[in-house]
Amino acid sequence: MLAKQKLEVAEAESKCKEDSYVKAVETSKTEIVHLEEQIQLFSGRISLLEETFVQIKDSVALVVSKLEDQLDELESHSSQSIMCLIHRLSACGGEFSVLQNILHNYLAERKELLKENEDLAIGLRKKEKEMSEMIKSATE
Repeated sequence: MLAKQKLEVAEAESKCKEDSYVKAVETSKTEIVHLEEQIQLFSGRISLLEETFVQIKDSVALVVSKLEDQLDELESHSSQSIMCLIHRLSACGGEFSVLQNILHNYLAERKELLKENEDLAIGLRKKEKEMSEMIKSATE
């Protein structure tokens, strides 16, 4: 009888453990199903993010390419403008030198003419004075 009771207790314990394992397996299966659903959900999100990333990358590459082209064009235009400005400044420098020489010559010529005019005025006053003295002496 004691052996039978021990056997019944062992069977009950075994049945309890088996039920516990069955319940743990069912819980694990439910959790696995839930995790698989989460994996599917995240896989879809990752795929969508990858597609979005590719689109953004392509758009950025296109914009960068356009900006590079515009930068090259701006650099070329700037270089041409600078060269044109340098040529104009060089031409202005040459014209300035010519005008400076003309002005220098004009001022030198004017100075000479003023000196000559002054000398003629002095000579004229001398002649007038001599004529005045000659007229005075002729009238006396």
